[in-house]
Amino acid sequence: MRWRLVVARALLWLIIGADIGRKGHGMSLTTLKLEGRVDTAAAAKIETGFTAQAGALKDRGDKAVLDLSELVYLSSMGIRLLVSTIKQFRQRGVEFATIRPREALAQGVLETANLTDHLNLVEDREAAHALVNHG
Repeated sequence: MRWRLVVARALLWLIIGADIGRKGHGMSLTTLKLEGRVDTAAAAKIETGFTAQAGALKDRGDKAVLDLSELVYLSSMGIRLLVSTIKQFRQRGVEFATIRPREALAQGVLETANLTDHLNLVEDREAAHALVNHG
């Protein structure tokens, strides 16, 4: 039952909680947040919405923050979701930063998957904004 709540919270964030704002010459800053347990079932349910939000960033210079601060666990499907998002961002020239998970288990999964060097990890929202705005 708890995983349904987590999936619902993740979907809610993707639908109404994404911090999308237009700045300057059509460039956007989008926050995509994953929280709780993103196991195989949860990843399958949020993949379409998450991919659509990430896919909306198409212009070189668009900016994104991947907020993993409240992520507790990430399965291999969740890792795949992150890897495909990073790949899309790099191909399109989207600048991004990732807020590090506070939970040791989630941080350990990222380290084991060898993703920490590819995520542009920072400690908090302010550091993420500074990084994508080239502070």
